[in-house]
Amino acid sequence: MSGARYDDEDALEEAGEPDELEPDVDPADEPELDEPDEPEPEPDEAESDFPEPESVLPGPEPLPAPEPAPAARLSVR
Repeated sequence: MSGARYDDEDALEEAGEPDELEPDVDPADEPELDEPDEPEPEPDEAESDFPEPESVLPGPEPLPAPEPAPAARLSVR
């Protein structure tokens, strides 16, 4: 019956068509997703992916203060 058209989902299951929305799985084999065994501890602010400020590599040495420019000579005419 390759040309038969089924409008009823039950007729599809009786014809041997796989039900794509609800696969046949034994409930005993499924892991329980409703409640985890142990709640995960909430990360503290100190425990983060970012390094502590003390462990940050220092930046380049600050440049020395520039020497004062020589006084400009004004010639009064």
